[in-house]
Amino acid sequence: MVLPVSDKFEEYAKKVHKQIFDAGYDADVDLSPNLLAKKTALAQVAQYNFIIVVGAKEEANGSCNVRTRDGKVHGERSVEALIDEFKLLCKEFK
Repeated sequence: MVLPVSDKFEEYAKKVHKQIFDAGYDADVDLSPNLLAKKTALAQVAQYNFIIVVGAKEEANGSCNVRTRDGKVHGERSVEALIDEFKLLCKEFK
């Protein structure tokens, strides 16, 4: 689930979503008017494995901030590095 921190970053969230989806991974983007805390909570309840948060810093760096549904924050990384991680996880999945 890709979450923009505010409506100002919806276009960047859509761009990140498209990159992930075009790489062959299911992804959604939450463009609701909810606050980030509510969006994050809803994504955790919906059991999304990864919660991708984007804001001003991430847009400026062409990156995203990665969290997992267990609440662990994995930090900022490029979208390409995240997709590479997804590929590795799929390859290792047995």
